[in-house]
Amino acid sequence: KENIDSELKVQYINEIYKIDDSSYIYNIEGEGIYKYTPENVLLQTIVEGNNQFKINKIENNVIYYDNLQIDIK
Repeated sequence: KENIDSELKVQYINEIYKIDDSSYIYNIEGEGIYKYTPENVLLQTIVEGNNQFKINKIENNVIYYDNLQIDIK
């Protein structure tokens, strides 16, 4: 197959953002920010903790959240 069929089963996703042709960033309040790439069914943890993880924007491979920022290169 050229494209893999995949499904992300996660409860309580607050927001989800498409960051490129094949990856998504999502946040779960009180847990963290995660990157999901369905093409290869890859789930990566960007940051974890007890924060709200309210994403304000994603720009130039930087996630701005909760008055903080983190590079996602």
